[in-house]
Amino acid sequence: MSPRADRHIRAQTYAAELTGDQIAEFGFCNAGATWFYNEANASQLDRHRHRVLIETNMSLAYAVSVARKARVEFRYDGTMRLISDVPAVMLHGALRQLSASWTRHLKALADWGKRTHAPGQKCPSGPPGFRSVHRGGCLYWQVQDGSGPCPIGKLVLVTRKATRDRPALATLRVPGKIGLVMIRYHRELPADTMVRFAALRVDDLGRYWVTIQYDTAQVRQPAPSGIVGIDVGVAVTAATSDGDVYDALCLSPASSSAKTAFSAPCRASAGSTRASMTSGSPYAAENG
Repeated sequence: MSPRADRHIRAQTYAAELTGDQIAEFGFCNAGATWFYNEANASQLDRHRHRVLIETNMSLAYAVSVARKARVEFRYDGTMRLISDVPAVMLHGALRQLSASWTRHLKALADWGKRTHAPGQKCPSGPPGFRSVHRGGCLYWQVQDGSGPCPIGKLVLVTRKATRDRPALATLRVPGKIGLVMIRYHRELPADTMVRFAALRVDDLGRYWVTIQYDTAQVRQPAPSGIVGIDVGVAVTAATSDGDVYDALCLSPASSSAKTAFSAPCRASAGSTRASMTSGSPYAAENG
């Protein structure tokens, strides 16, 4: 289900605080989702090596139901656990990420084949790799209310209003036994927000983060504190966080032409850098 033309898709990340029991349950669910992701990716790699069409996201989703009914087990913390103990939406989320990675890789291969290349030159895009359960971790799931996206009020509940000295706090409902997770709700989402996907992840430093992907009709979120950030650059003299752009009007014709000639490759380089940094990530547009 795609949003209407007058709505905009955004993502926002919040710091999360988990209890000891929630951390333990997160580790278990992450291990199960990672194992399922790696098993499905191994199957996709075999099909790809033998020149067989890889399975679609719908075909992979059917494997979740089959594995749960067959009482498939995976190893966790020295014991065998049932994959059915992991919420199905998190298994579907892992497979959705895998399917998106394969789609991007196959598209890159197709585009690569349409161009001429030097002998021995290889396509820079490689097939999706396997995930590790020892570094970081991410639980990704689709948020639904019936058959469509979920209103923000049904997913996030504000428990403490923001003041000058401290940010707002809110709880976010995570599927399964993790339950309600406390987040620092530093930016309130618009009232018409419809949440489509959410993710709970841990970084290499052990910090937990919640990312909410949503759509809204609001074009731009106003700065909640009245503070505006300024980015000073080359192509644009100054750009503010509320969308205003300022250019230097006092440049001489020679300086202006030199700036134009210098800013073009800078913009191209910045675009390629952003593309390489965000490739393979479902949360490429964080912080709205």
